[in-house]
Amino acid sequence: MELNQIKGIGPQKEKLLNKLDIETVEDLIEYYPRRYIRYPEGKTVLKNRFDTVSDDDEVFLDGLDTIEVKFKTIPKTIKTRSGKNITEAKAVDADGTLITVKWFNSPFLSRVISTSRLYILRGRLSDDNTFMHPDYYTIQDYALMQKSLRPVYPLTAGVTNNFMINSVTNALECALLEENLPGEIVSKKGLMPRKEAYYKIHFPKSEEEYKSARKRIVYEEFYDFFSKLKRLKNKKEHIDNSFFVSDDSYKPDIDKLPFSLTKAQMRVIDEIMADMSSGKAMRRLLQGDVGCGKTITSFVPMLSVCRAGFQCAMLAPTEVLVKQHYANILKFISNYEEKPRVAFLCGSMKASEKRAIKKAIADHDYDIVVGTHSLLEDDITWDSLAYVVIDEQHRFGVKQREKLIASGKVPHVLSMSATPIPRSITLMLYGDMDMSVIDEMPKGRLRVKTAVVGCEYRMRSYKMIADEIAKGHQAMIICPMIEENEEFEANDVRTYVDELRNVFKSAIRIDAMHGRMKADEKEAVMKEFADGHIDILVSTTVIEVGVDVPNATVIMIEDAQRFGLATLHQLRGRVGRGGAQGYCILVNTKPTDKSRDRLQILYDSNDGFVIANEDLKSRGPGDIFGIRQSGEMSFKLADIYADAAVMKEVKDMVMGV
Repeated sequence: MELNQIKGIGPQKEKLLNKLDIETVEDLIEYYPRRYIRYPEGKTVLKNRFDTVSDDDEVFLDGLDTIEVKFKTIPKTIKTRSGKNITEAKAVDADGTLITVKWFNSPFLSRVISTSRLYILRGRLSDDNTFMHPDYYTIQDYALMQKSLRPVYPLTAGVTNNFMINSVTNALECALLEENLPGEIVSKKGLMPRKEAYYKIHFPKSEEEYKSARKRIVYEEFYDFFSKLKRLKNKKEHIDNSFFVSDDSYKPDIDKLPFSLTKAQMRVIDEIMADMSSGKAMRRLLQGDVGCGKTITSFVPMLSVCRAGFQCAMLAPTEVLVKQHYANILKFISNYEEKPRVAFLCGSMKASEKRAIKKAIADHDYDIVVGTHSLLEDDITWDSLAYVVIDEQHRFGVKQREKLIASGKVPHVLSMSATPIPRSITLMLYGDMDMSVIDEMPKGRLRVKTAVVGCEYRMRSYKMIADEIAKGHQAMIICPMIEENEEFEANDVRTYVDELRNVFKSAIRIDAMHGRMKADEKEAVMKEFADGHIDILVSTTVIEVGVDVPNATVIMIEDAQRFGLATLHQLRGRVGRGGAQGYCILVNTKPTDKSRDRLQILYDSNDGFVIANEDLKSRGPGDIFGIRQSGEMSFKLADIYADAAVMKEVKDMVMGV
């Protein structure tokens, strides 16, 4: 069944879903909610401000303030000097605390809001008791919503959460979803039937239903993964038809690099070159902490591969990173007399440019090509692809690894993990690969100083950011918006930026990225920031892993308690890369004992391997944070940290202990 045959999905909506990598009915069914909202009781301003959130509640709350109010005035719309229509009203809570409520472009509210009824407002309540563009519900409607969990999906411009709920519902009604696990496993492990699990993972009535459905699907994902890995491992033992590159041919290249390599980097290069001269195809995973120099380590062997007459491909997850890697490679080879011919291939290029580059690849007019995963698509013919470097953040999983060894002469493959993974998990996930670790940082790299603060320290944090900008540096503020309403997100980040401009005044250049922006708009803002034309970048999404802005020295992360530790460590690694001292400010907006303990780990350690192991210890199967860590190995629901015990159980069953 085609995607456009699902009720409610016409040609335009299908194109929008494609932007979310939803191209089939199966993709739609496996497009899981990023979280669920359990609507809490309405509170007074005072109770909302000082109540702590229990660890059990944290998973299913969305971080928004929920206040029960009665309106004292009917909403009135005014036009601001900047031309915006602001609808404003006054309300009071049960304590009599006065609240100012403002909405954007909502003049109709004057006909909807009554001063004789009670309402629930949900949104961000500022320190001066102002709600900006909150959602509003009558007490009666809100009571009905509290009876179930509401899924919240990742969205793109033009796709609403309600549309996703309806589309998934219609797709589930059409899908067969036949059982794909052995019957004895389903009964022995007490797993939910497959069709029931897929319905309840999207629309659970309770936390218990969610956990049961999740358990079933996680088991299924691991079973499928290890079954493929077993086949891959069996194939690998017979791969002896690869490209030969002399293991000592790289040594003259080292002296011409614009900087010195560490002993750990040299050791890893030796391991790579030994693989390339063995006659068998290399399958190696390179791990290392943020900023340890994985990219240059992966690049050095390229020079030997090119001299031997072969080609190299470097895969990166985004166009910004593709262009950055391309620029870095040109920098690396600047001192070489015989320079390899380098190109990059991006989706935003004109069709004619793409055709020309693809032809040049087939004719071996380029030695090194940087691009996204499309470099390995069927419509690209390589003359002699011998070495593939992959950013593992690109989710280059088992399926793609199988494709590389499908036929013909097999290239050497080096996968780079974006962050350190505990050894126990690495051995399970990458059982078909050899391991290399860069366990030494380049000389002169200063440890990023980390502070964990509450909301009351926000103004002090802004002062520190202003001081760094006065020194000529730049800053990032991660302001994650997890509300289902896209308009709310766009307005919320604009409000945040307006507040920053009031704090910092016009001398400081501030810009933002948010969910309603198109991919090319985000890329343009990121380039402006990388080129130094923006002083403070506010982002509602995670700054791309690997994006290098050496002049950035401060990163402030709002709602830090909602991120996994490994993700926070990645973000921290975005600053202090240019030699100046880096600073990371973690704002814990909803402090609990668990969130304090978790963030303390970041304060105590800058070692990614230590942090990864602590993350593994501190998380459990039901412990899913609002912003999931980027998935390894293309798991759509399973989490290699939270589900480590289940992963080991399935691995032992499928692969044999």
